[in-house]
Amino acid sequence: MKKILPLLVSTLLLGLSSCNDADVITIYSTCTKGRILGPSCNGTLIQLTEDDQTVGKTITYNGTIYHNVFGTYSALPATSAAGTEVTFQLRSVTTEEATSQPCLAIYQGFDVPQLAVENVGCRP
Repeated sequence: MKKILPLLVSTLLLGLSSCNDADVITIYSTCTKGRILGPSCNGTLIQLTEDDQTVGKTITYNGTIYHNVFGTYSALPATSAAGTEVTFQLRSVTTEEATSQPCLAIYQGFDVPQLAVENVGCRP
């Protein structure tokens, strides 16, 4: 029994430590549309423009009220400037992806969900 107990404990700990990405799920399996608002301490802010999708929050950004906004640290194409409409798929973030990144003092932080953007340029 004394020989089996350390093996069971180490197996359990190994199993728990390897579950970090097991909870990654796709929020939308289809392509969705959004408008890039600009940079923030939450990464890039994006407003979902599809009426039936409500995963974001309402914020005031640069003096304008925007509804259904989320933040992402996902890489976006270099052509994705503020005001650009883009199509993409959304999913929840892993623990690693949700970790705050360094932020310049000129940017503001917002209480918005952090999501991952994939398949930029997909067709709805």
